[in-house]
Amino acid sequence: MLKSCCSKSLCQQMNPNLSVMNQRYVFFGLILFSLPCMYIIISSFDLAKEKLTEKRLIQLQLRLEESNAKARALEDSVDVLSHHLSLILKSPNQLSSVAKALLKNKSQQMRVPTAYHFQPHLLLEASSLRPALTISKGRSNVTMALGIPSVKRDVKNYLHLTLKSILNGMTDSEKRDTIIIVFIAETKNEVLYPIMNKFVEYFEEELNSGLVEVIVPPASYYPEMSRLRLTLGDSKERVRWRTKQNLDFAFLMMYAQQKATFYVHLEDDVLAKPRSVTTMKSVALERIKSRKPWFVLDFCQLGFIGKMFRTKDLPLLVQFFFMFYNDQPGDWLLKHIIKLKSCSLDYTPQQCTNAENNQWIRPHNLFIHIGTNSSLKGKIHTVRNEKLARLINKVQTI
Repeated sequence: MLKSCCSKSLCQQMNPNLSVMNQRYVFFGLILFSLPCMYIIISSFDLAKEKLTEKRLIQLQLRLEESNAKARALEDSVDVLSHHLSLILKSPNQLSSVAKALLKNKSQQMRVPTAYHFQPHLLLEASSLRPALTISKGRSNVTMALGIPSVKRDVKNYLHLTLKSILNGMTDSEKRDTIIIVFIAETKNEVLYPIMNKFVEYFEEELNSGLVEVIVPPASYYPEMSRLRLTLGDSKERVRWRTKQNLDFAFLMMYAQQKATFYVHLEDDVLAKPRSVTTMKSVALERIKSRKPWFVLDFCQLGFIGKMFRTKDLPLLVQFFFMFYNDQPGDWLLKHIIKLKSCSLDYTPQQCTNAENNQWIRPHNLFIHIGTNSSLKGKIHTVRNEKLARLINKVQTI
């Protein structure tokens, strides 16, 4: 009993020292364990900060490109003004000798060709290049602009279904950084007003939020369609249809250029996959970050649907459409632009194809064409399947 008490007493005397040593071991163990954890945490913060900086640099690069494009657009505006002044000089208006001398000096300067050189009828009306009607909250400086040209169809209109599909697949963050521009390419009031009234009724909320805008062209924007040259062996009606379509594309692109960093051209008879905006934006930013060249990102293999461009490149497309609007369809003209930008005369066909594939990138199919009845009277699209029909029904019931 005495021995047991002595042992217990001795243990109690030694315990404080043992406790202190154990605490030291635990303390040092915690330090050794914490160091790697702290390194991982700090590294993750640094990585996140690096990615944020990288994203901001890409955005700054894009803004700089936009600013340069706007500066070039202002130069074009000055040149157009100069052209108008030269017309004033030829008019019988009473001008002072000083004004006449200034105008004469300005009119003698060399001018770069503008839209007015290829479309001289635009000079007849000052408002030819301004929308005749606009429903807009003035949204701009967003990343993505989606352009949807639309006209009256004799059999079935798909515009509401198309827009519903796009909106249902968008997240709130996508909606805040996007503008959808619907271009109603009709100039007769009896055709335009029923379309507009129904559209405003269906999409009042999106119009009020600024997410969706509607523009209508003036009749003076279009040339005299009865005087078009017949090309490609097409009928007069088909030449008129594809010519007007090219001019519609150009007007929509001119309007969208000042709105966003990227422009995606759609049609009014497509369905969109969910989160398409995020996917397209990610592909574009990744290529810019890695300094990979591209002129068009293609998210649908059909026609001009799902074609994505930098808005700074839209003036080139518009000028090309104005030059050859009467000659070929828009998707053919786009192929010509890519060939001109990519191919050398001494390239083999394979080299030319490889060079074109570096400018025309086809990452994913995000849009499905659903239109059976074309906007060209009598033209029928026969590509249809049961899976597509079920997808249409699903969108209609949401």
